[in-house]
Amino acid sequence: MSQRSGRKNRRLKTAVILVILAAVIVASAVLAARFIPSGGGGGFPVKVSGMAVQQMEMVGGSVAVAEDASLRMYDSSGNERYMLELNYSSPVLVPSGNRVLIYERGGTRMKICGRSGEICSKEIQEQILTGGFGDGKAAVATLSNSTTSRLTVYDTNLINEIFVWQTSSYISRVAVSPNGRYVAVAVVNNAGGDYYSEVSVFDTKATDALFTNRYDGEMVLNLRFDGNSDIIVVTDRSISAISGRDTLAWQEQFEYGAVSGISDAGGGDTALILTKISDGKDYLYVYGNDGKVHMEVQIDSGSLALSASSSSAFVLYEDQLLRYPLSGSKASPEQVNTQSNSLKILADGNHVYVLTPEEIQKF
Repeated sequence: MSQRSGRKNRRLKTAVILVILAAVIVASAVLAARFIPSGGGGGFPVKVSGMAVQQMEMVGGSVAVAEDASLRMYDSSGNERYMLELNYSSPVLVPSGNRVLIYERGGTRMKICGRSGEICSKEIQEQILTGGFGDGKAAVATLSNSTTSRLTVYDTNLINEIFVWQTSSYISRVAVSPNGRYVAVAVVNNAGGDYYSEVSVFDTKATDALFTNRYDGEMVLNLRFDGNSDIIVVTDRSISAISGRDTLAWQEQFEYGAVSGISDAGGGDTALILTKISDGKDYLYVYGNDGKVHMEVQIDSGSLALSASSSSAFVLYEDQLLRYPLSGSKASPEQVNTQSNSLKILADGNHVYVLTPEEIQKF
């Protein structure tokens, strides 16, 4: 093969992977439960500019709300604990316990914040693709100048690098174990024009991967630890679990045409909204960490968002919000009397935070 032909093939391969990675990022943005405020305290409802909200997450018992310009932290009653200026073009929140990592996707800045304010911050040289967070340790994937992408795990002060891994693939997802020692990484690449994903598990005190599993023709949409040993992987075609950080315990393929909602339901359970190919109808499924279906119920099509807790799954539509108790597979939904123009939702136990164009409500 000539050098010119080789360069052409490498450029074609890179272009294909970039398209795939862009699709992963778009899918992640659609599936992420994203909602958040820009207004002061005094109790719920909290006044906000709803369209400016990027993301909302639970941090301990507090609610973190990210806009492009700021991060605000509210207690469970709606009183503002603090406001922090960001000016990030695309902020992403990754909570872990009583802290949250916030980074600028496509940018170079990140911070670790607690319920009382900023703990530390850092600016790096490479563009951030995605990140994970556990036990105060941030794992950040970046575009690399020396290889395709790089994963760096920092200490709790974002000063020292405690683990670095480079790859010729594009890193699409990162998760950190609750104790901060282990990291799971999803990459996307192609072979012969067909794309595939791989999930690898690392011990940050070693160099080689403990385990790698390949998903041909699949994009990883959700990656998270269930405790310090097990990892849950959701792709656009399957859900699987890696046990003990080194064994594929189970994998269930979907007989579905689309995954339109994913949410951690607590205790290793995963809530999904899936569309069956056979009948074209939408279903709410809850998979246990053992691979068994704990709940299966047909729902109306056209849902806008899904957010689950260990006790409830909330499904948002344009004109209603429904709560499905997770105590039984045949449970009937309850309607939550919120506004018809609600935008996003966030579950916390039996409560739900609802973002509208004007405010965040709590039910």
